[in-house]
Amino acid sequence: MASIKEALSQHQLVLDGALGTQLETKFSDTLKEKGLDIQQHPLWSALILLRQPELIQEIHYEYLKSGADIILTATYQASKRGLQQHANLTDEEVVNTYTKAVDIAAAAQDQFRVTNSRDTFVCASIGPYGGYLANGAEYTGDYSDLQDLSYLAEFHHDMVSVFLSDDRVSLIGFETIPNFEEAKQILNLMEKLYKEKNSSKEIGFYLSFNFKNEEQICDGTDLKEVMDYINDRVSNSDVLTSNLIGLGANCIKSQWADKIIANIAKHNALKIPLVVYPNAGLNYDLNTASYTVDGVQADVWRQALKSWTKNGVGIVGGCCGSGPGDITAIRESVQK
Repeated sequence: MASIKEALSQHQLVLDGALGTQLETKFSDTLKEKGLDIQQHPLWSALILLRQPELIQEIHYEYLKSGADIILTATYQASKRGLQQHANLTDEEVVNTYTKAVDIAAAAQDQFRVTNSRDTFVCASIGPYGGYLANGAEYTGDYSDLQDLSYLAEFHHDMVSVFLSDDRVSLIGFETIPNFEEAKQILNLMEKLYKEKNSSKEIGFYLSFNFKNEEQICDGTDLKEVMDYINDRVSNSDVLTSNLIGLGANCIKSQWADKIIANIAKHNALKIPLVVYPNAGLNYDLNTASYTVDGVQADVWRQALKSWTKNGVGIVGGCCGSGPGDITAIRESVQK
């Protein structure tokens, strides 16, 4: 099987869709019976990874059948600090949880391979520090609780270390990054850990930002400033140049996606493949601390892919509110 970097150089790759949305729709009765309310729990879908992991495998498999090339592990909200604080896990149990998440994704791949020959990839999902805070900070980038922002590298360290040592992982996705300093610390961390990496398998990574508007990430930093920094930082590091294989946006309003992708492409001096997976009709309202549903149709994906492809999008999927139907629409558009 080709590496994900090789596959990405040959054609666009389809990422899966929302996990939480599927858990709350497809398995709403099951979750109610078990007393599992992921919306009200600080571990969100990672709670299901701990309590009902078989549900996650079913969702992974459904997305693969719908056309996804890449499935994201159920670890977005599973930071070491979060698991220890909210599930009382030991260091060893935290590591086992990360391994279990990959086990589940790999099992879904095996299930898919019984009747399909298409190559698929596991992407280890890593959410931002703001997700751990569980106070909306992943939508604001407000990390004012931290006196030393260099802690952000330490916050992500253990999770990244586990995933970089697992040969079943092809890609690590840093998702919904709302804070410029967090992106800087992630690049520092990845450079360090790649230099220490023992596994011979190529495991790339991507940075995907969350946005305040079409020209600023959530903490108010201008996209141009972010991109200028990334261009300079990566171009001066052979390790980052080799391994940063994606850059983009997720958890953004679908109507913002075209402009955001065009703006990233405008400043993408290194021509890093772009990643985009917007919300499919589900958006977070900071004023009410609630979600609203717009409803996005399949033809919207088809139209969007045309402009995104022109701007160098290599990986495309769906975020909040999306489901297998959206991924099927994306798959069909990519194949045309």
